[in-house]
Amino acid sequence: KDLFDSVLETEKIEPKMLAYDRPSFKYLAFLKKYYGLHDYYPQSNSFVVFKEYFEALAEQAEAERQKKEA
Repeated sequence: KDLFDSVLETEKIEPKMLAYDRPSFKYLAFLKKYYGLHDYYPQSNSFVVFKEYFEALAEQAEAERQKKEA
């Protein structure tokens, strides 16, 4: 966990904003346990994208829209 946290900090990104290439069941359990990521959309190319990724994008888009209206 410390290594993964270090990478996230260095890259200035949250785990929900990443796509994971063919994650194992153990890695999915790790992401669920430590980061609360469990609802995902498997892609046809074996990547996994978590639901929170799309929610964060929608929130960012809404914030941008409100900023432009102000």
